[in-house]
Amino acid sequence: MKITDPKKTKILTVVYSFGKGGTERAAQNFATGYSEIGCDSRILSTKLDGPRRHYLENWGIPVYFLGNFNNCQEIIDWRPDIVHIHSHGLDPEEFYNIHELCPMAKFVETNVFSRPSPWAKQLLISFQLSQWCGWLFAKRSNHKYKSAILPNPVDTEAYCRASPERRSSFRSHYGLLETDLIIGRVGQNFEGKWSSILIDVFEEIRAKINNLKLLLVNPPQSILDRALGSEYSNDIVHIHRIDGDMALVDCYSSIDVFVLIARQGESFGM
Repeated sequence: MKITDPKKTKILTVVYSFGKGGTERAAQNFATGYSEIGCDSRILSTKLDGPRRHYLENWGIPVYFLGNFNNCQEIIDWRPDIVHIHSHGLDPEEFYNIHELCPMAKFVETNVFSRPSPWAKQLLISFQLSQWCGWLFAKRSNHKYKSAILPNPVDTEAYCRASPERRSSFRSHYGLLETDLIIGRVGQNFEGKWSSILIDVFEEIRAKINNLKLLLVNPPQSILDRALGSEYSNDIVHIHRIDGDMALVDCYSSIDVFVLIARQGESFGM
C-alpha cells in the first residue's frame, strides 16, 4: 500500500469500539497518524462508543457509527480510497456491510491474532504485528494471502515520567507512602488478562519485605476476591479505573516494579 499523495488520499479506519483497549488505541493512533501526514482520515466504530471518540473529535477526525444511517450515507458520498480494518471484534456481516458502502476502496487490515480473517480474500494485504505473528499467520493459512509486518504505532507523547510532585500526589491520594515499594498491574477488566498467581507472588515477596505494596488497577472480580482473602489484604490497593493518558502516566510513574501475569498470551508482545 503506497500513499503517493497524502492530501488526496481518503482513509477510513474501522474498529469495533471507541473504548480504552489496545485495539482501540492502535486504531486511534493510525487515524491520527494518517491525519498528521495529510490524509483525509476518518474513523468508524462498528459496535460501541467510548472515551476515545472525544479524543478523535478533538483531533478534528470525523467519527462514524455503522448503525447510524446518516453516517453510512456520508461514507458512501465521501468514497474512501482505503479502508483499514482492525480485525479484533469485527463480525463478517459488519465487514461486508462496510464493503458495500465502499465498493471502490482498497481494503487492508491489522490482523490482531494472526489467523486469516473470514474476509481474507477481499483484502489487498493483511498486516501482522511482528515476525512471530507473520509466521503464525502463514502457518495457519490454507492459502497464500499477501501479508506484511506492520507493528502498532505508538504515540510517544503519551509516554513520559511524571514529575516527582505528581508522583507524590498520586501515591498520597491512594494512601501510599514515599517509602513504600510498589509492585503494580494495570489492565482491562477481563479474566484472561489476569491471573491469581499475581497475588501468590506478592504474598511470597511481602513475607520478606515489610514495606511492599501491591497496586491493582481495573482487575476482574476473581482477582479482587483473591486479594480480599489474602493475609496481606491491607497492603493491597485497588483502583477501579484510570481515566486519560496523563492520569495513566501518574499511575505508571508511581509503580516501582510492573508485574504482568496473565492466563492468555498476547500476539503483540514484541
